[in-house]
This record gives sequence, structure tokens and C-alpha cells, in this order.
Amino acid sequence: MTKWYPAKEAPNYEEWILTEWYDGDDGCIKYDADYLYCLVYWKDYVKRNNITKWCYIDDLLPKKGDEQ
Repeated sequence: MTKWYPAKEAPNYEEWILTEWYDGDDGCIKYDADYLYCLVYWKDYVKRNNITKWCYIDDLLPKKGDEQ
């Protein structure tokens, strides 16, 4: 099962993440892949992009030896 993190919890830098965010223009929840560089201030990034939660993309991929 994929672990989703609340937006208030910052991910590790230099990792690919999947973000869930609210698009106020059309009132929909959307998803984007993001790669965070160390220069990104997470709290500002969350506010600017309306992020509601996120997960590591590596956690979405099957692990070696896992059943499919």
C-alpha cells in the first residue's frame, strides 16, 4: 500500500514525488510528478501549488521480489 503524506510534512529533497493538488480554477483534484531540489522551500511550494498530500514515486513502483 502506498503511503501518502500530508502536505505539512516535507519530503526528502532530490526525490521524485507525486503531488495531489487542488485546482481552484476548475474545482478539481489533480496530480503531478515533481522533483524537489534543495533550493525549494517546501511550505511556500505547498501554498503556491495548493498541494493537499504527496507520496514518493518509488513507493508506487513494485519492489524486487514483491508479488504483482
